[in-house]
Amino acid sequence: MPVEPSDLPDGLIIPVDVPSIEDFKRQFEAAVSDESCHFYIDTSILIWATQIGKAARAQLTKWIEAVGQSRFHVPVWAAHEFFNHHVNDLIGRKLSEAADAMRKTADQTYSEIRPFLGEALDERSPEDLHLQARDTLVQLKRLAADVGRWKEKHYQQHLQEVVDLISSLRLRHRPGILGFMSDIDVLERNRYAGRIPPGFKDRNKREKKLDMDRAGSSAEFFGSNRYGDLMFWREVIEHASSSTAVTGIVIISNDAKNDWQMGGGRSPDEDQEMRELRKGWPPIPTVHPMLRYEANYAAAVNTVMLIDCEYLALLLRKTGVEANEFVGAAISTRLPDPRSDAKEKRKSKVREALAASGSAASVLESDQVVTSSFALVRASRQKQVTGATKTLLADMFDDQTSEQPFSLPDVFLSNATTADLVQLGRGVHERATNGEALAVTRLTDLIAGLPDLPVGSATCLHFGVLISIYFDEENGVRLPPVALALDELMRFRRDDFAARSLEALEFRFKNELKRSPFVVGRSKDVLDLTLRTKDVASSELHTITSLQVDGIELLTLAQSDETLRLNVLLENKTPVSLQELTDIVARSFGIPSSLIELGDRADRILSYDALTGIESPNAVFITKEDSGA
Repeated sequence: MPVEPSDLPDGLIIPVDVPSIEDFKRQFEAAVSDESCHFYIDTSILIWATQIGKAARAQLTKWIEAVGQSRFHVPVWAAHEFFNHHVNDLIGRKLSEAADAMRKTADQTYSEIRPFLGEALDERSPEDLHLQARDTLVQLKRLAADVGRWKEKHYQQHLQEVVDLISSLRLRHRPGILGFMSDIDVLERNRYAGRIPPGFKDRNKREKKLDMDRAGSSAEFFGSNRYGDLMFWREVIEHASSSTAVTGIVIISNDAKNDWQMGGGRSPDEDQEMRELRKGWPPIPTVHPMLRYEANYAAAVNTVMLIDCEYLALLLRKTGVEANEFVGAAISTRLPDPRSDAKEKRKSKVREALAASGSAASVLESDQVVTSSFALVRASRQKQVTGATKTLLADMFDDQTSEQPFSLPDVFLSNATTADLVQLGRGVHERATNGEALAVTRLTDLIAGLPDLPVGSATCLHFGVLISIYFDEENGVRLPPVALALDELMRFRRDDFAARSLEALEFRFKNELKRSPFVVGRSKDVLDLTLRTKDVASSELHTITSLQVDGIELLTLAQSDETLRLNVLLENKTPVSLQELTDIVARSFGIPSSLIELGDRADRILSYDALTGIESPNAVFITKEDSGA
């Protein structure tokens, strides 16, 4: 029953002031601490929660449990929509479309730009430019293949976890949504014509046709869900009105249409924490005045709040909730624009030129940077991290995701020693190897910026990452090496700083008793791949029997360890291309895949026997005597 008119606000309240993030935080804290405030999760959040990583979803679930599961609800209509999206393979189709788009972009881009790669555009030769362009686009196609495998590998488990969440938070009340069906069309016409929220933005939705290959000879249609928002809202209001204990409503939704939110808003003033997470925040979600009015009139609700996943992540961080993984998944960041730091790069080159001429007011690179093989190897053996490096690593990893690429502070470069820089490269790579948040991003930025640093600094950092690839934290030889970032480092193998680094790596391995046979060096630009197959009478495909890299056999036809069999490594995909097999081998044995030239063989399709697998990677090595060191 509606509340008495004397308890209602004086007409419709239209907020004018743009809320500050501090106002929003206080409102959120009040909602969380108020036992009478309940949270309602819509379909867009459920779909999104299915896509994010398990660790991020676990942090969301943990926060819900800490606040109190009895205060969180998934309305029946939200669960119904989620089920329909699952049946219609929404996530699978999205992934397939994204993967197809990436493959087409790579092929079309290469075809378009290939004629223009015969002239130098900067200090790189045309050959280097062509190599980088081709490698970048091939990596894009590999990423497309990886993205395409997500559903097969992860979807079922992610789906189960979200279904379990829906079951634990399902809304139980009567009369329920079936009772709403009798008048929903009349209500929809009247409300949508008057632009009364929610849902009027969906009034023109039409039924969608399933793909012919999915629907068969008689293609089917599935509903437009033009009533979805209205059904969801009616459930929320009915639930809130049925209990006098509910006096506050929080809608958790990624729906940004102005039939939920109040339109015409502008972005809030960003504090330092917000700028570190991303640039260009959207307006703070502010509930439509009519929704607030209706909730007060129909359910005696005093407050109504909207939160999307990005602002929820920000608020969790600001209120001290442990949610680093959730923050990384929720806050949308853009790739850095290489032009954004072009000005600073030009300044760096000017400083280098001035330093070389002896007329610089300050030298960017420290005089304590020594790049002889002996100095580099000595620094790489040092286990205790220097104070300067420890401080910089803490600064790099204390902050959350930033869309801005990381660059080394001038004050660090101008005071760093050889050990500082080698340990920095090693430390960032080790953290990325251990799966720390932000580490892969920081490592990528660090490696990408090497050509813009003074040669000595770049040499030390390059060498530090190489050391982490081939040696563990106790300076023991890794068997196999860690393949992460190896290809990125090898793109610079013709640069002076990389040549010095590779020379020092050779020096480091001189006294090691054993090592991987595929340790990178200055003299090897191509690795030979030899393939052997057999004909199978029952199949048109050839079955692989041998795969050698530089004469070393990496396959076995009778692998007793199931985890090393190809059907496990390739997730039972068969047949497979030679490129896919090569990628598996390269990752497993720490081989730079960019040095394995397949040419026209890359797309060759092969089958494999059930017991065929790779050799145990930690058993593939050469001794000091074998290497002639």
